[in-house]
Amino acid sequence: MARPDPTRPSTTFAYDPVKNEWGWTGLVNYMGRPGEWVGPHHNDNYAMTNIIIYDSLPFRLIDTARGMYQYNNQSFFLLDGKGYGDEGKRDGAGNLHNFSFTMEIHTTFTYYGGEVFRFTGDDDVWAFINGQLAMDIGGVHSARSDSIILDNAATKLNLVKGKRTRLISSTPSGTPPHQRSG
Repeated sequence: MARPDPTRPSTTFAYDPVKNEWGWTGLVNYMGRPGEWVGPHHNDNYAMTNIIIYDSLPFRLIDTARGMYQYNNQSFFLLDGKGYGDEGKRDGAGNLHNFSFTMEIHTTFTYYGGEVFRFTGDDDVWAFINGQLAMDIGGVHSARSDSIILDNAATKLNLVKGKRTRLISSTPSGTPPHQRSG
């Protein structure tokens, strides 16, 4: 597989054995907005069309001795004003927000033993490690939490101590990310 051009993502979510990572490879820039992408057959008139926005979350180190990082945001509206903009719905304080979005986090980590991943989210939250479903907080609900204790799941998740491993976390958007092909 050829390496995808990082300036032009694509509509295929595929594994690159050269880079040893998963990624999107064919999207086109949306209206000249930096970091906003759509599929080549995008139609603004279709109600369920998607705009892919590349961004990052500011994880902060909260425990140096244990190497523990956290992202915690009780007002999670990072896409306000992006994509199609705010959808006309207001929060309890009367502020307009973009409530309708899906998020995927892609990262890698080295498994040493003793690691725990903890996720909290409302509605669906999935976490995949090495392409295996490691955690499923499914359904429409208020905020719930779950943890993946890697030592307890090492065999199922094909974890090898000292080896770099991929993690994908996703919120709703239909097909879980490990099953997408285009």
